[in-house]
Amino acid sequence: MYPDTYDKIIYSLCKKHQIDIQKIGNESIYKLTQNNSVHFIWSRRFDINTTISSRIADNKYEAYLVFCASGIPTIPCIKISRMDTEDYSKSEKGIFEICYETLVKYKSIVIKPNNSYEGTDVYKCDSPKDIEKTLFQIEKKYKYLVVSPFIDAIAEYRFFFLNDQILHAYKKVRAHIICDGTSTVGELLKTNHINSSTIMPNIYAQLNKVYPSGYKLQLNWKFNLSQGAECAPIDDIELYNELADLAISAANAININFATIDILVDNHNEKHVLEINAGVAMDQFIIKNPNGLKIATSIYDQALISMFHDCHS
Repeated sequence: MYPDTYDKIIYSLCKKHQIDIQKIGNESIYKLTQNNSVHFIWSRRFDINTTISSRIADNKYEAYLVFCASGIPTIPCIKISRMDTEDYSKSEKGIFEICYETLVKYKSIVIKPNNSYEGTDVYKCDSPKDIEKTLFQIEKKYKYLVVSPFIDAIAEYRFFFLNDQILHAYKKVRAHIICDGTSTVGELLKTNHINSSTIMPNIYAQLNKVYPSGYKLQLNWKFNLSQGAECAPIDDIELYNELADLAISAANAININFATIDILVDNHNEKHVLEINAGVAMDQFIIKNPNGLKIATSIYDQALISMFHDCHS
């Protein structure tokens, strides 16, 4: 069931545009009707996109292939199949072997589901033991996984895209604390009301440590808002324009009409399209941005208008 805020936004917009709305099944499907025209919203996916573009966006490896074919800078990606699949039986190498060879090549890797979202079951591996633990935890849960090199990113940016235009964008700032030179890490975590579920395990070994004043201690390597990251405006206009152009190129590469595009900037200032999301979710954004509700409502409003008044094949 969806959060009340999202539900209220969709209902209020339908009332505004005199659209009849009906929840169907498990209540993640909305049937919208206006002047004998019927459209659906399902799991934050508006039926503006083609089936193929949505499928490409929802699968990391397939999106990677399209990006490469289109000259879009992205992160190397290898698809690995569960042992009970036909794809696995055709593979010359085992799952662990593929992951280990990637680790040797890049020194640090990320293993995640091919259809992952919001940082769920996404693991950073720095050793063969990390690979073993990760595969033990998630290999049976998903038909396909992907393994990629870990990118030492200095920032991640999200762009909201609709019909060849950027509607909004923000910078993701990883969860962190600024040390004061006197308080322990444990004390700072308590003072800053940090959610324990968003903290990397190695932080717990530092609870009694005192860092110099001004030291920025990263609490999580992920940039997901659901993993404790915050959102901030993009103040550099030149950077914004460069990233926006890249986001639009990535969206056009898979022929998608409504989506979010995530872009990583590494410590060499290289830009990489991380992923495209066909499901435009803004629950955490609404919570963490003072104007989040207004912005989210405007974005969904424009998508709704496009769904009923624009033609998409």
